[in-house]
Amino acid sequence: MTSDPSLPVVLAPRWGVVVALAVAAVLGAVAVLGILRQALDVVEGRGLYVFAAVGVGLVVLVAPLVLLRVISRTRVHVGADAVERRAGDRVLARLRFDEAREIRVRWQVSPGVMGRRPVVALLGPAGGVRGIVVNGLLVADLDPLLDRVAVEVGWRPAVLTSDWAVYDEVMASRSSH
Repeated sequence: MTSDPSLPVVLAPRWGVVVALAVAAVLGAVAVLGILRQALDVVEGRGLYVFAAVGVGLVVLVAPLVLLRVISRTRVHVGADAVERRAGDRVLARLRFDEAREIRVRWQVSPGVMGRRPVVALLGPAGGVRGIVVNGLLVADLDPLLDRVAVEVGWRPAVLTSDWAVYDEVMASRSSH
């Protein structure tokens, strides 16, 4: 991370989620191959096995691969004046902090070891960029964005539409990890 606030900070993806999706895709491929192998062993009902392989493949193979691609390619860039969501060099969404009409900070509770992670939503002006949502489950460190949100909320307290107690709790939790 750079000390120059004018340069954008890139929020890296949480690589544990990427690895978990890759493992899920491999396990999904094994399941689909098992179903297809069974289809070769039967004479009647082979179409049913193929249909099951396609259905299972979409859920346990294709879905994790699509999520893996999206999460591993998408980056959030936080600058002094704006936040961007990019896929490679292509800007998917850009929202200037001074154009945000609403900022929401909340917790997202995930089952198991993931626990709860902060989520920051910046909503743009009507008719413009709808908004940018950054989930702490998908990025390794939300602190640069939370630092910039704290500045904006300090300048314009009315822009924060989430519960102040939740906002304070999320801000206080940053130093604990």
